[in-house]
Formats: sequence, C-alpha cells, structure tokens
Amino acid sequence: MLLFVATLALLVGAFLALVLRGNPLRAGLAVTSQVIATALVLAEALPILFGAPPAELLLHWPAPLGDVRLQIEALDAFFLCFSLPMTLLGSIYALGYLKPYMASKRHVGAHFSLLNLTSLSFIIIYTVENSLAFLLGWELAALAAWLLVIWDYENQKIRFAGFNYLVSTHMSFLLLVAAFVIGTGASQTHDLSMMANFLAQDTFQRDVTFIVLMTSFGLKSAFFPFHTWLPRAHSAAPAHVSALMSGVIHKAGLFGMIKFTGMLDHPPAWMGWYVVGFSALSAVMGVLYTVSQRDIKRMLGYSSTENVGIAGIGLGLAYLGLTWQRPLLVVLGLTGCLLHILNHAIFKCLLFYAAGAIYRATHTIDLERLGGLRRVMPWTALFFLVGSLAISALPPFNGFVSEFIIYSGLVSEQVPTALDRGLLLAVMTLLAFVGAVSALAITRAFGIAFLGVPRDPACVAHEEAAAPMRFTMGVHLLGILAVAAVPLGAIGLARVPVADLLRAQGLAAPAPLLAAPAQAFAPVAWMCGGLLLALVLVGLLRRAINRESEAHVTWGCGYTAATPRMQYTGASFASQFGNTFEGVLQYFKRFKLPQGFFPERASIGTHNVDGVENRMFHVLGTAAQTVTRLSERLPETTPHSFAAGFITLVLMVAFLIAGGSL
Repeated sequence: MLLFVATLALLVGAFLALVLRGNPLRAGLAVTSQVIATALVLAEALPILFGAPPAELLLHWPAPLGDVRLQIEALDAFFLCFSLPMTLLGSIYALGYLKPYMASKRHVGAHFSLLNLTSLSFIIIYTVENSLAFLLGWELAALAAWLLVIWDYENQKIRFAGFNYLVSTHMSFLLLVAAFVIGTGASQTHDLSMMANFLAQDTFQRDVTFIVLMTSFGLKSAFFPFHTWLPRAHSAAPAHVSALMSGVIHKAGLFGMIKFTGMLDHPPAWMGWYVVGFSALSAVMGVLYTVSQRDIKRMLGYSSTENVGIAGIGLGLAYLGLTWQRPLLVVLGLTGCLLHILNHAIFKCLLFYAAGAIYRATHTIDLERLGGLRRVMPWTALFFLVGSLAISALPPFNGFVSEFIIYSGLVSEQVPTALDRGLLLAVMTLLAFVGAVSALAITRAFGIAFLGVPRDPACVAHEEAAAPMRFTMGVHLLGILAVAAVPLGAIGLARVPVADLLRAQGLAAPAPLLAAPAQAFAPVAWMCGGLLLALVLVGLLRRAINRESEAHVTWGCGYTAATPRMQYTGASFASQFGNTFEGVLQYFKRFKLPQGFFPERASIGTHNVDGVENRMFHVLGTAAQTVTRLSERLPETTPHSFAAGFITLVLMVAFLIAGGSL
C-alpha cells in the first residue's frame, strides 16, 4: 500500500527536521516530506472515495497488538482526502508565520516535526481497525497538538491553556479506553469492526457504551458543554495550529461518531434525539459566545463549537432516519453532516490564517484595539471577508450548501409523526437563529478590525502578510469558491460514504436515493452560480473603476478628521444583543472612574467569560473544602463513620473486579 511509503516519508521528514542544522533547511525538508506523503495518500484514497473497492491489508504483530488490519473505506478516504492536504497547507503557512524565528537560535524544526506527526496520526486513526493502534494514533494526535499549542511556552497563560487542553483530551482518551474495554471484552477481539456485533445488541451495556463514546467524541470535537478547552487553546496557539486543531484535528471526534453509527443496528429513537439535542445546544451556545468575544481567535474557537453542533444535527437526523427506516432522511442528514465537516474545515482554516496575519502585522487580535486594516492589508481583508460570508452560510458560498441540505432533511415529509415533525421544525428554527447570530458576530469582527481607523496607535499594520501565508489563504479561498461554483459536484463527494452506511444497515442504496441531496439543492444551484458570477463581476468592475479614478476624502458632514472615539467598539456593536441574553452571557467589567477637579479620561472595559468554565473552576476550587466539611460531619468513633468507609471500600473493590472481568 502507498500508505506505508507515506508513513515512512513523514517519519523521515520528522527525523531530519530534528537533527539537521539550520531552521530553513529543517522546515523545508519537513514540508517536502508532507508533500510526498499527501500525494501518496491522495493517490490511494481518491479512487476509493469515488467508488473503487476498499483497500485492506492484514499485518501480523506480536502481543498485545496481535493482528492489525489496515482498511480504507469510503468514509476513511473522505477524511484522509482533506486532513493531510490541509495539514500540508498549514505547514506552508507556518513558513511565513514563524519567519521571525527562522534566523534565531530557536529550534523551529521541532515544530515542523510535530506537524509531520500530526499527519501521521491521521493515517493511523483513519485506516487502522485495531482498538489499541487506534488509541495510539489518538494519543499521538493529542500530544502533538499539545506541544504545538505551547510553542510560546515562556508565557504562563499559554502553558495553562496547553495544560487545559491536555487534561480535556486525556479525559476523552480515558472515556474511549473505557468504551473499547467494554466493546473488545464483549467481542473478544481488538478488531474494531467486530464491535458491530456488540453494538447491534439492544442491551443496557450497549446503551451505556454509546453514551460513553458520544461523550468521548464530544470532548474531542468540543461540543457544549465539553468545549471549554477550545477557546483557550485557540487563543494561545500559533495561528496555523489553531486552524489545524479546529478544521482538522478535532474532526476525528466527528469521524468516530459517524464510524460507530454504522455499527448500530436500527438504533432506538432516543439515540437520535440525544445527538440532535446536544448538537442543537452546542450550536446555540457556541454562537452566543461567539458574538460576545473581543479576541478574534477565541471568537473563532467558539464558532467551532457552533459548527460541530450544526454537523451533529445532520448526524442526529441520520440516526433518526435509521430508527424510522427512512433512508431518505439518512441520506440527507449524513450528506449534510459530511459536507459541513469539509466546508467548515475550509472556511475556518481560512479565518484562522487571516487572524494570524493580523497578529503578525499588529501583534494583537483584540478587536477593541484594531481598525482600518483593509487599507494596508487588502488581501487579508478579502480572505477574511469571503471566509466570513461562508461561515455565515450566506449564498452562494460553501457554508450555505451544506446547511441547505440539513434544512431539507429537517423539513422532509418522511418524518413519520406530527410530534417528531414539530420537534424537527423547532430544531430548524434554532438553526436559523444560529445562522443569523453567526452573521452578526462575523460582521462585527470584520467591521471592527478592517474598517474605520485604528483604535490604538500601537496596533497599526505596516505591511501585508508574508507570501507563504497569502498562498495558503488563497488556496482555501479557491476551495470555498470551488464548492460554491460546483455545489452538485461537492455534494457528490459524500455519495459513496453514505451508500456504505446504508448497506451496513441492510438498507438498499439505489442511485435515485443517493442523488436526493443533489436534487434537493438543484433548484437553487443555478441561482447560487449566477450570484457568484455577479459578485465576481462587481468586484472586477469596482477594481477597474478604482484604478481609473482619483482618491478623494469622503465628505464627513464637516468632520474632517475621524477619531477612534467616533467609531463603534466591539462591545458597543453587540451590546444590545448581549443585553438580550444577559441571563446566559456573563461579563466582567472593569471601570476607571473620573477623579478630582480635573479628572483624567475615564474608561470601562468588558470581557465575556465562559459560564461553564467559570462554574467548573469554582467547583474545583471549593472541592477540598466540601470534602473537609463532609468528613467533619462523620464522627470518627461512631458506627456511621465505619459504615461509610466500608461502603466506599466495597465500591472500589467492586469497580476493580468489574474492570478486571471486562
């Protein structure tokens, strides 16, 4: 298999990046090895994604791994075909982003070596059908991402953000271990495909395993309320690391959800509603936090929680379709889910890269200090604008395509009862609300950062982003436009993975059924194409007119010198919306009150805090006192204290015995 050569190329590139001298040489060889590995993986995976037979190979390893089966099915190929190319693009972006370190004594090669290991972890996770090897790839991705996050490890806040991520991802790891222990214990093999026999049984143990798996994958993908690591890690990490974490790495959680969905034989309805419920909650809470952030990367981090919720709604709809034996709902839900995963990876990486360009030019991503960047950074402004339109699901851009398919499933006539139809219509209403608030949040970010005049003289940009950074952003921009220009072709990328899921459930997958998402979108496809063409023509016409006309100062009603105090701030832009949801959004406010007969300038600053994280730290901070108070209520000399201790001991021994038996 070509994957072996790709794996070898990544390992050799990582090794050379560590041992050779000179940062430019280290980085160049690491990127070259990623180019080779990406080309080989695409050569292996693309034919399978478009209908070729799955590739399979059995490797004989000594204990404890035993026989390890490598397999690339259509779902694996779908994730491989965007994970490795986007990691390569992130590495190219890093050549420009880390340029200030290239001539220093800092070992940049270690950073690029970790990027190679990240690509390697994708190959393991998406191709290995052994639970122990799967956990190895899962842990490799987690540790590599953690070390990438703490690149500026001398900053205490960055170290704390990295530690927060490390704890969260290992909670996910431990839950996944627990689920695999139960599943492999029941199937008596480490082969993941054999877990299908266990997950197909309608037992309480199967239901508990399902909850554990969803919680583990929810932690990995940052569903609410397991999202608290995401905004901190994104704000602390270099821009390309944030992009890869949000757009690529945490997609492994969604992959796990979809993969194990195929193993459930006619899942009960509560599973589908469970996934739809927490996905809708993630979408709503994620977008509410998005609109209130002043840090651009924290805002984009919360937006990831919103978008995995949107993809999760499509997956939950597919679950319900399996329950109700409605293949059309399965096709619409899973197609919308897969396409939104791809679309989110494209436009979210673009937005993070644009945020990184802003940081490199101004040394801040605080909206309250930025302004007027469009004049100095026109390309970055264009990239951020297109990414903003895409993430807001506005036609004709790619975010609209995937969300339209999910909408089509939510309003489908295939829903069996009036109650179910009413619940799905309520979810559709929430999804529409999420889209509107997302547009508000991203309009606020673009307007405050790129329009007007700089709000802080110390944060004025003087040059555009470096060439490698612009190249990477340009490729992602082309990806958005490609899906917008050929939406029916993009929808077709999910055709074979969806057909495989239907066959795994014993359902027929005729061509007319698989073409349903494209048929649902076809009436608006021509409209989107015409709108995209009109936007391009207007942009070119405006550029031509600007070249021929002279620049003049816009008449400002007598005000000839605009000042930052005459502009909206990020807080004032969203203040009315924040006041509406003040019961959900928590703000810390800092005042500087005027004092004396001739007071200095007063000020007020607001900062939105994560309610879940705030409450979690409060509970952890008071845990020791709570245990102490409880222990003080149990006298040491009475039978009650002995009974409490004995019960605790019995429970611990019972858990140990149960774990050993599994």
